[in-house]
Amino acid sequence: MTAITHALNAALLHSVWQGLAVMILFWLALWTLRRRSAATRYAVSCAALVILVALPVVTTCLLYEPPLVTAVRSETFRLAVAATPVAVKARFDWLLLVQSWAVPVWSCGVLLFSVRMAWGCARVAALRRSGELASGQLRGTVAALADRMGLTRPVRVLLSNVMDSPSVTGWIRPVLFLPVCAIAGLTPEQLEAVIAHELAHVRRHDYLVNLLQMVAEAVLFYHPAVWWISARIRQERELCCDDLAVEASGGALSYARALTALEKMRTVRPVLVLGATDGPLFYRVRRLVTGGAADGPSKSWGVVALMLGFACFALSVHWARGQQPAQSVREPVVIEATVDSSGQVIDARVLSGPAQLRKPALISVLDRRFSPGNGTRTVQIPFEPPAPEVQADEQALADQLAREVERQNRAVQVLNDSAAVALKRATSDNLRRHLGELRAQQAAAQNAFMAATKQQREIERVQGELASLMAQLSAGIDGPLRAVEIHDLSDDAKRDLLSRMPVHEGDALTTQSIEAMEQAIKQFDERLVFSFDRTADGLVLRIYRSKDLR
Repeated sequence: MTAITHALNAALLHSVWQGLAVMILFWLALWTLRRRSAATRYAVSCAALVILVALPVVTTCLLYEPPLVTAVRSETFRLAVAATPVAVKARFDWLLLVQSWAVPVWSCGVLLFSVRMAWGCARVAALRRSGELASGQLRGTVAALADRMGLTRPVRVLLSNVMDSPSVTGWIRPVLFLPVCAIAGLTPEQLEAVIAHELAHVRRHDYLVNLLQMVAEAVLFYHPAVWWISARIRQERELCCDDLAVEASGGALSYARALTALEKMRTVRPVLVLGATDGPLFYRVRRLVTGGAADGPSKSWGVVALMLGFACFALSVHWARGQQPAQSVREPVVIEATVDSSGQVIDARVLSGPAQLRKPALISVLDRRFSPGNGTRTVQIPFEPPAPEVQADEQALADQLAREVERQNRAVQVLNDSAAVALKRATSDNLRRHLGELRAQQAAAQNAFMAATKQQREIERVQGELASLMAQLSAGIDGPLRAVEIHDLSDDAKRDLLSRMPVHEGDALTTQSIEAMEQAIKQFDERLVFSFDRTADGLVLRIYRSKDLR
């Protein structure tokens, strides 16, 4: 294993407890800033993510040690033979296995998440190619709104049949996608507020920040703190853009209704596209309508972070204890050496001894010089055990570590009990919140049903009057059309409607002509209805707009 690989392995393992520490501090910061502005919480969230990414880099630089090439003398081998333990067995061999596989597994994960980013870029490029350039009037509206918000960069406006809500993509050359269904389903004020939200993303350079978030998620994909902090950044980002959109459009209630309408049309969108419907919708609408403070961070996340922190601390204590060497074997190394007349060793072989000591002992004997005289010499190199005082110190340290581990285990047990109680409370709060959402949706559905019922009754009444009139005409009670009166329309619209009518003043009315007239009126405006009044001179046609269809 190279020096850089060893440093990177250690940095990845250290990043686990470092990320937990950042996660705990970030949770406390969110709790402290829960009544501050969304922009402040957004800045703190981005800073936490930057620190989380920078810690492994700094740790790698601190742990990296360049390899050194030095010459080793024979005395060094003799000292190693006299002081090296025969058998060193760690109690947590699996931690060494994890450290050896950390970099390969991490590299595979980074590769997979990089492919995910490339796939998202491809989808965004496909959306750009499929979009159609918006009309001049719509582009002018977007340009005027951008100028009002202080946005200097030009924004390209495209109409899309694939997207279901307005979205923005691109940093250097931003593009605003406006779906056709959103333009048709929103009022001009609501559409302007939603467009202001997207222009706020462009003004704040949120696309670049979102791209850097995805890079951080790809590099530190294994750590839950990265995903939690990144999700919090996206939530606070939408709140910041909501504030700018309300400030630019001036209508919080209209913008809240627009968000609700967009949520009904929402489907899946690429992760590299920023949209107005991102984030928890119910909380955003409640915040816009009531103007309340932000909710604090979930208590369950803080409990989880504390539990994981204590677990990592306890595990590090166990690991440190497991690194203590086992009892050494005191068997000496026996070597047979062949010496020439000058006392120089010309050949040597190991007869017996521990396998860990044979090679350094053989090298030490080959470098020795014996008394002059040819022949074979047998050399024994014993192992010198540590002094009794050192063994006593190690035993005292082991006992102290055992007591510390027992204390930590008791603390973890108490924390587990507290976490269970907190989890039960959080579950109860979530159920009550969900019940409130269901009741609100039920009330909205009842109101919509009542409005649809009233509209259906009006349509049935108008159809009944028309059927009665047509029955009278079929029975022969007809006459010439004396006059046509049009209400609720401008003069230009009246002239346009009269030009499309199949009957005019003085014409005799029949069943076929009335059906053709009804079709022409509905093609002109679905909200228009008509009726006939009989006078002495003939029939008077009155065209007006239904109150329930306005």
